Amino acid sequence: MKKVLLTTVLIAGTLLVGCQSLQEDPEAAENYNESPEKEVVEISVDKEGSNPFGYDITQEALTDYDFQSYIHGMSHQKVEAEDKWTFYELKPERVEWLLGTLDKAEGIENKSEYKRILNKWSQGDFSTADEDHNKVWNMLGGTVGRATGISSKEEEQAYLDNAN
Repeated sequence: MKKVLLTTVLIAGTLLVGCQSLQEDPEAAENYNESPEKEVVEISVDKEGSNPFGYDITQEALTDYDFQSYIHGMSHQKVEAEDKWTFYELKPERVEWLLGTLDKAEGIENKSEYKRILNKWSQGDFSTADEDHNKVWNMLGGTVGRATGISSKEEEQAYLDNAN
């Protein structure tokens, strides 16, 4: 069994459970706008060809939102931004899996944009990762955390060290 460490940032109130707790707990509602907290989640992946992000969703079932979330989260290790709320380690197998998914998923509106970004990344070209981040960040309706540049190798390593 292959184990994958997935670091996510949970924003209070974004999950159904969180929304429910806001209604039931006045203190939780007061803390709603506080900074998100990081949580490391260990997920087991058993099947060859399964989702390398650790979820049960199949390639055929991915939506534009899934592509945006995965690309956005992976870009965080490459970019400078004041706030970074999600993180998926940028790994070649994840990039290749998403590229392969573009031919299988139905109804993907921004297919050419995802393909452009992922093809560059699969070639090791991260020279416009900040622009790539901001493109999908805008698609996601981002208001906080716009990328302002590319991280140095040292900044990227420090980010990875803190995310794990």
